[in-house]
Amino acid sequence: AKRFTFLCHAWLGISLAMSPLAAALAIAPDALLQQPAIWLLAGMVLAWVTGFDVLYALQDVQVDRSQGLHSMPSTLGPTTAIWISRLLHATAIVLLALVYVMDTRLHMIFLLSIAAAAAMLLWEHVLIARFGTDRITLAFFTLNGVVSCIIGTMGIIDLLQ
Repeated sequence: AKRFTFLCHAWLGISLAMSPLAAALAIAPDALLQQPAIWLLAGMVLAWVTGFDVLYALQDVQVDRSQGLHSMPSTLGPTTAIWISRLLHATAIVLLALVYVMDTRLHMIFLLSIAAAAAMLLWEHVLIARFGTDRITLAFFTLNGVVSCIIGTMGIIDLLQ
């Protein structure tokens, strides 16, 4: 997708956003249309993944430009791309909060996971702002892995209570 558009990062986001929809479809097909929270969760995944993929692409700006590829950082510039990533991650947290509000099965444990995810994403952006891509392993792989584990594990625990 980088060969055609700077929205290439959304391709990965859309691909992964289909996961909660597919899981809901597999478990309870009727729930897909009746539960707005599942669509909000898919939107959260779309915004979150797109945002972190934009940050990961900061490493490749020069290569992308030299090869005529269209990542957000190479097309819009690193500063603009970072701001877009921040906006996407803020949107992800808002959508996750809306999941909490819309799904009455979720309680305090899931609310705590939202706060933890927000803290991890904030830390990710602080690392990028302070160190650029020098700490990309921590910012990209570790923190996003922690975010997914926190949301998934705490969501499951909350639903099983």
